[in-house]
Amino acid sequence: MPESQNSPTEIGVITGLTGEAYAESDSGSRVLEPGSPIFQGEQLVTGPAGNIEVRFVDDTLLSQGGNSRITLDDYVYDTTDTSASELLLDITEGTFRVVTGKIAEQNPERFKVGSPLATIGIRGTITVHEVQPGGIEKHGVEEIHSGKALIVQSNIDGAIRQIANPLGMVDVSPSGMLSPVRPLSPQEFNTFREIAPANIREEREIIQERQDEDDEDTPEEQQGEGEPVEGEPLPGDVAPGGGDPLGEAGGLQGTQGVVGQPPVEPPVGPPVGQGPDNGRGGPVFREPPIEPKDDIPEKPIDPLDDPIDIVKPVVTTTDDDDSDGDGDGDNDATTYNTITGTEGADNRTGTSGADKMLGLGGDDVLNGMDGDDSLSGGDGADTLSGGKGDDILDGGTSPDDIDFASYSDASGSVTVNLATNTATGADGNDVLNNIEGVIGSGYNDTLTGDENNNWFEGLNGNDNIYGEGGYDGVSYEQAEDTVTVHLGGGTAYGAAGSDYLESIENVIGSKSADNITGSGEDNTLYGGRGNDVIDGMNGDDTIYGEGGNDVLLGGNGVNSIDGGSGVDSVSYIHSTSGVTIDVAAKSAIHCGGTDTILNIESFIGSNHDDSMTGGTGNEQFFGGQGNNVIDGGDGFDIVSFASSTSGVVFTVNNVGPLTTITHSGGDDTISNIEGFIGSYVTTESDNMTGSDDVAETFFGTLGDDTYDGKGIGLSGGVDTLSYALIEGKMDITMDDCMATATTGTAFTDHFSNIEKIIGSSYDDTIQGKMDSSEETIQGGKGSDTINLGNATTTLSYVSLADGGDTIDNFDSATDKFHFSGSDFDPAAKTATFMTINSAYSGSDGLFGGDSEAHFVYDTACNILWYDSNGDEPGEATKIATISSGDDVTAADIIF
Repeated sequence: MPESQNSPTEIGVITGLTGEAYAESDSGSRVLEPGSPIFQGEQLVTGPAGNIEVRFVDDTLLSQGGNSRITLDDYVYDTTDTSASELLLDITEGTFRVVTGKIAEQNPERFKVGSPLATIGIRGTITVHEVQPGGIEKHGVEEIHSGKALIVQSNIDGAIRQIANPLGMVDVSPSGMLSPVRPLSPQEFNTFREIAPANIREEREIIQERQDEDDEDTPEEQQGEGEPVEGEPLPGDVAPGGGDPLGEAGGLQGTQGVVGQPPVEPPVGPPVGQGPDNGRGGPVFREPPIEPKDDIPEKPIDPLDDPIDIVKPVVTTTDDDDSDGDGDGDNDATTYNTITGTEGADNRTGTSGADKMLGLGGDDVLNGMDGDDSLSGGDGADTLSGGKGDDILDGGTSPDDIDFASYSDASGSVTVNLATNTATGADGNDVLNNIEGVIGSGYNDTLTGDENNNWFEGLNGNDNIYGEGGYDGVSYEQAEDTVTVHLGGGTAYGAAGSDYLESIENVIGSKSADNITGSGEDNTLYGGRGNDVIDGMNGDDTIYGEGGNDVLLGGNGVNSIDGGSGVDSVSYIHSTSGVTIDVAAKSAIHCGGTDTILNIESFIGSNHDDSMTGGTGNEQFFGGQGNNVIDGGDGFDIVSFASSTSGVVFTVNNVGPLTTITHSGGDDTISNIEGFIGSYVTTESDNMTGSDDVAETFFGTLGDDTYDGKGIGLSGGVDTLSYALIEGKMDITMDDCMATATTGTAFTDHFSNIEKIIGSSYDDTIQGKMDSSEETIQGGKGSDTINLGNATTTLSYVSLADGGDTIDNFDSATDKFHFSGSDFDPAAKTATFMTINSAYSGSDGLFGGDSEAHFVYDTACNILWYDSNGDEPGEATKIATISSGDDVTAADIIF
């Protein structure tokens, strides 16, 4: 129990409560109800169906799920001496969501959350926590404010992880070991938000209160004339970027590698098989759409991207007595400077006076600047910016084009209402006609649509965006950092501020890794650049991953899912029945309908019995729980058991009965699979054995595992063991009988009959075979030390990032450097191989001034270089230093 207090301090109030909940202290236990006060030092306890939410006096928000217990150890909020403010929440067990308030802003070093296994330092964010006594703890962030970070420190060994990007999670094992930072799955995201309905409303209220306070400031007080809202720099003890879930590949996947070859870093995807079904309804099957729905608005070209060149306008002076744009004429005539465009795309800027700008045809950009201007876009998708003054903006009546009114240069907030054809605020009072899209300012705007299909781009600031009628969308294309959008909850936050959304059906993501969640409506969701997680929820959704390695969930409904470029995953983890996926047919049948799937490389099944059939490309399959049937088809295909809570043991059968693999959720039957990923549980061991006649690739994971490539020598193909997924340096010994691989004290693997080894992205140490067999060693990223034995060795490099190694005992008669991948020009093999006896600078004029790719061996320093541009400066990459053995010659280079 917490210490008794003679005069307990009231520190908060219950904002929401369901089920049974109590506050306990040395003075006894009291039943909580909505509106009950909360006092320092109390323990808050919920029953199995209990849920309580608290708003503290500094606007910190705490949401607590069922069967949970937390102690309010220390709470001081001092508005006069901010250095005295502090808050410590001590979690015993349960599920929690915390939104930081003013204490974290004033004194972030003194805002902490404790648990049995970890201490969490919080610096301005929304955090989520799940603590199971004796089990794994989860600590992560839903939102992270720009320049802030969540610090997770193990109470057992003192290890530290930091999360500096939204939607990150760290798992803490019962031994205190911290996992790498991983993505927060959509299911986890929704679970934590489900315990916070009242406080999500409180968040909006707090945002509105602060917005009202900001609106009372002059533009100069807000940040300076015309400057948008920006984040703070990272504190000195926080490195930018935070943890990387699976190495430099980023996000949920690694790179696909060379076509036709095993992926260097295969996608691993989010954990599957965790948590209950989410109850999204029973099976209602409808025919899949052949093409995406034809009634959705076309994604607009962002007017702020790469505008056309500005042309100096030809200005003539005219009088116009229709200054209000109503066509009825006025008594007072206005003298305009008339600027007329062409039938093509024009970019014209007005004068400091009253301008009449006519875009005519084409996609025009018209900027009126100062004065009371009249801008008419004419035909085409136009962007009209009136600037300061009371302006009239008319986009034109072309039916298929989206015309934007832009306030991106406004010196303060604006209020735009397309239904009333008005815009007011820092730039004056404008009249808007035939406008379908609005670009806000860098401040706190209110943007409202009409009965048509509208697009909104709020830019920076905390904006309120109301779609009203039509099929409306919001765009974050200009945001450089992550945004989190939840259409069902009406929120969007991240790099561009915290926005409130209402009657919005469509989203365009940012340039970074986003988390976009739809609603019960038919949504169209674009990920944009970055490694995005997109969940359509209910409705017939159209989802485009676009750039990056994305994870896409259609939810219930008949969905169209297009991964775009990158290595993309489609997930059916929320399906309440088994799914049938046919890659060649581009279809996935699930509990809510049949999806059309395009440009997808990774497939995540349900927690039930799934059937997955691959196509002709390289695919990866996560069966999850259940008894699954997986046929990889043609290409190099991988099956992953990363979510299994027990080790997997199997032998690959390519002749006779199909291979059966037992995991924690059932028995999978597989065929035409060439790559295998085992369990990630550190206390469980995998035992994988390959076939006699086909080459397999095993990907090392956590735990003490055993791998046997089988076959003798190269008779069974080149069997590969890859540690590209491991976060940490490896020590690998390719012993003649039983080889080993270790990373610190975390695990030790044993392997045999392995002909190719791939290291991690860290600085590995690899000892080659001592017998006279053949081997291939690919150190991977990092500066590796590779000691060659007596075997005939091929040193493999698939990218420039693999360079920087140290090679011992190089034998030019038997050992070779093999280069592949787009970083290396095969012509360099036939070009002049240069040997010099002095340090190479990268532009020594050795090649007669040409700029072609060459290899250079420097005998003074014993370094092999790859120079992609010959005598041009820069672009020389150190491949390896030969610390002992022979010099490298042209004959030692192969492609």
